[in-house]
Amino acid sequence: MRRFLQGLNPDDTFTIIDFANSSRTLSSKPLANTPANRKKAINYVNKLAVNGGTELLNGIDTVLNFPPAKNGRLRSIVLLTDGLIGNENQIISRIQKQLQPGNRLYSFGVGSSVNRYLLNRLAEVGQGTVHVVRHDESVNAVTEKFFNEINNPVLTNIEVKWQGLGETPEIFPLKPADLFAQEPLVLYGRKQDRLNGNLQITAVAAGGKRYQKTFPLRFDSNSGNEAIAQLWGRAKIKQLMLSTTNGETPETINAITNFALGYQLMSKYTAFVAVSDDQRVDPNNPSRQAEVKKQTPDGMMGIPEPSFVWAILLFGLYLGWKHWVQWQKMKVNVDI
Repeated sequence: MRRFLQGLNPDDTFTIIDFANSSRTLSSKPLANTPANRKKAINYVNKLAVNGGTELLNGIDTVLNFPPAKNGRLRSIVLLTDGLIGNENQIISRIQKQLQPGNRLYSFGVGSSVNRYLLNRLAEVGQGTVHVVRHDESVNAVTEKFFNEINNPVLTNIEVKWQGLGETPEIFPLKPADLFAQEPLVLYGRKQDRLNGNLQITAVAAGGKRYQKTFPLRFDSNSGNEAIAQLWGRAKIKQLMLSTTNGETPETINAITNFALGYQLMSKYTAFVAVSDDQRVDPNNPSRQAEVKKQTPDGMMGIPEPSFVWAILLFGLYLGWKHWVQWQKMKVNVDI
């Protein structure tokens, strides 16, 4: 976080939101990037302490309630988290519905047990990028890569249009993320009638200039590439899964299942099963039971969250009260 603050551009504005069971903010509105405000932010960061549960929606709601960015400016929301977060669909749905135009969401995961599914999906629906730094990895290298991206946008507000005869191809992602320096724009498309046409890319380049380029696509007579087909299948399933964040329907489940089976891919509703004829258990020996400890993620301390501590404490108080009542009854019985 200190590196983020030090890497701001002179005309940037910023604030900090820390979240747990509740959320707090450095300021109710973005601050100008001045030495005094940076010092204030560094002091705020230095006082942060681990406390409460990882309730991401508290932080997300605070961000979404900020006033929209001024015209011509992009607001970069950088989510920094260890990723021990559940309720993925609720969080993704909130971003899908309420993230304002001109906002971008970047996911920055830290540690060995990051919820990569959630961070990847948030970056996709937020038209940003995702980075993960392990506890045994150099933080500087990952953060420098992040700043090289975020400070060098090449194209924003990218739109893709097909110009040609026949059916309109299915192209994913539906909303491409911003394009940064030294990165390609990757699109996955399928056009079953194989009629040639042009793919037009329009966007906003640095300085607010309009970018437009047309790429001719000519389909040859061979049967195609199975590996590329599977990449498109993954993109299609990913888009269908995003549509289930508000609730699953039989139609969507069937569609995901059929695409997964057709393209031989794993999904939430399909899996590969390996069958082995090797005998691993001796039926003549009696079985035995053994306790297996739950493993703590590498690099993390096995400390329960405060809500669980309170539950233990309250349960302990209840047991203590119960034993005290029983002791009083026993004492009365003895006295009588």
